[in-house]
Amino acid sequence: MKRLVTLLSFLCISFPLFYIDGTNANQSSEVYFTPDEIRNEIRQISSYNIQAPEFPEHLDWFNTKERIELSDLKGQIVIINFWTFGSTKAMEQHKQLKAIKAKYRDQVKFIDVQSPNFYNNLDRNNIQDAIKKYKIDTPVVFDRDNRIRQAFNVHHYPTFVILNKQGQYAGYLSGLDKIRLLETYINSILSL
Repeated sequence: MKRLVTLLSFLCISFPLFYIDGTNANQSSEVYFTPDEIRNEIRQISSYNIQAPEFPEHLDWFNTKERIELSDLKGQIVIINFWTFGSTKAMEQHKQLKAIKAKYRDQVKFIDVQSPNFYNNLDRNNIQDAIKKYKIDTPVVFDRDNRIRQAFNVHHYPTFVILNKQGQYAGYLSGLDKIRLLETYINSILSL
């Protein structure tokens, strides 16, 4: 009986570790799509003409002198990267993004949204430390009350929300290991 209780306790504790994003640590969660499939998806999503909501006023911004308004970015593809520094794997993804940011710097605007999921994520100093540690150089907005996360219907970290050049939804990628797929989305929007 004691072994059964121990086994059940282990499974209850470890369940979130193994299944939080549907994969285990040794398995990639990336799904491969052809560029044609992605272009068709982008066309379908864009056909709904759903304009992205503006960021709320009076939020703290890092790596920029002023608040960014999405309406000012029309004509550029916008990638909004939702993250929380509580996830080391999600934060490591910033290193992988550097090459894409450099490659598309004239065509794509990256904006990071730090949404807290634990109490220590509410401390500005901790956010600044994470920005330094992971060398994040893009504008970061501190979504203290999760209003941006809710407005964009984001439920998991990390998540990329992709906006087309008209400021409308064009894609949504959630989970780890989506960097190559993100680049395919960018190239597909550029080719439309």
